[in-house]
Amino acid sequence: MYGIPFTKFLFSFLIFINVTMPASAQSEKIIVWKGIRLHTMEHCKITTKGQMMVVDGHLTGMVEHQPVNIHYTIELDDRYEIHSVRLLADYKEPMEVAMLRKNKKWYDLHGRHLEQFDACDDIDIAVTPYTNTIPIRRLNLKLEASREIQVIYIDPIKKTVSKTRQRYTHVQKGKYRYENLDSGFTSDVFTDQDGIVKIYPGIWEMIYPENADPVFQSN
Repeated sequence: MYGIPFTKFLFSFLIFINVTMPASAQSEKIIVWKGIRLHTMEHCKITTKGQMMVVDGHLTGMVEHQPVNIHYTIELDDRYEIHSVRLLADYKEPMEVAMLRKNKKWYDLHGRHLEQFDACDDIDIAVTPYTNTIPIRRLNLKLEASREIQVIYIDPIKKTVSKTRQRYTHVQKGKYRYENLDSGFTSDVFTDQDGIVKIYPGIWEMIYPENADPVFQSN
């Protein structure tokens, strides 16, 4: 899972793009989040082409008085099913994660089957709110409905990759309740009209685009 040569990953990525992305119009969306608890700034670019999306995030700042620099790339389709995730983190010590998903099974880039994660449809990268959007969009919950999911939880600050149980509840239009069922952490998150997290109280706040008002206004 770790120490994957970048050239090998890039080659796999280019093959993925050429094979799975049809020739069609491409669109891009830029988002900037300010990290409140972690004192970070994240630039996130979502590129959509046909039925595929590539989410490219880069965040930097200070965590516990130490500089942090993290870059992640997520490939997913228009059903918000994840095809791959790649993360490079420089915080105290380097961390690298690279995983592919095919036929509901997870693999590293050497082709090793990561059987312990096969029940996980989603990933959660601890330092970005974008990975909350993935299950929100994938589950497409009706109002007041909730769903428990299993998630690959990637924490580049603690240098851990683990499986965890989470629950999402659609509280009100544009408002979702997130629960980590293993740690007990709970928070409401507020999204824009595309289901992208706008406000994660006390943790993240979208500062660009400035006119991306949440569908539900928090108090």
